[in-house]
Amino acid sequence: MKFFLILALVFTTCSCLRNFRIIQENVNIKVKAPDIIDENASVFIRKLNRTYDALNASITVKVDLDNIYMKVDTFEKRINKYHPFVMDMKLDFCEFMKNPAMSIFLDFFYPLLLKHSNLPRKCPIRAGNYYIHNLHMNEEDFPPSFPVDSHLRFVISLFHHGRLLYVITLGIRVEPKHFWE
Repeated sequence: MKFFLILALVFTTCSCLRNFRIIQENVNIKVKAPDIIDENASVFIRKLNRTYDALNASITVKVDLDNIYMKVDTFEKRINKYHPFVMDMKLDFCEFMKNPAMSIFLDFFYPLLLKHSNLPRKCPIRAGNYYIHNLHMNEEDFPPSFPVDSHLRFVISLFHHGRLLYVITLGIRVEPKHFWE
């Protein structure tokens, strides 16, 4: 009996385990500055395996970009309607690339994004073709406490010298995971 209690204690207290699963439900991109970002930019979700979905994207930047700001708005679905959630931020993206720790929330995701992309690591972002390939959201890449049984929407807007370049909307579902999964 003690063995099962110890085993249960290890499973519930181990920081390496998360009690939730992330499911990417939908994603889209709206290009707002076709003279800077090619209108054929694409972003989509595909099934990576039985457990994970993967985010893929392709974008062509037509001119070098500096002075880039990112705005991230987060919403949670409650009673069939999305409401503002805990995290909304605006940050200097060039400064963030130099020091990802300046945003505790994005610091979780930035190494993952770099691992699955050819995105530049510093400013200016040179004109060219960039991609994200098979970026899957492993629960271990998220903060340990995350709202289980929820639908979240992230609206990511990128600005160059104050001009809106594009808006990416990503919808995820966070569902409970049992310790045997």
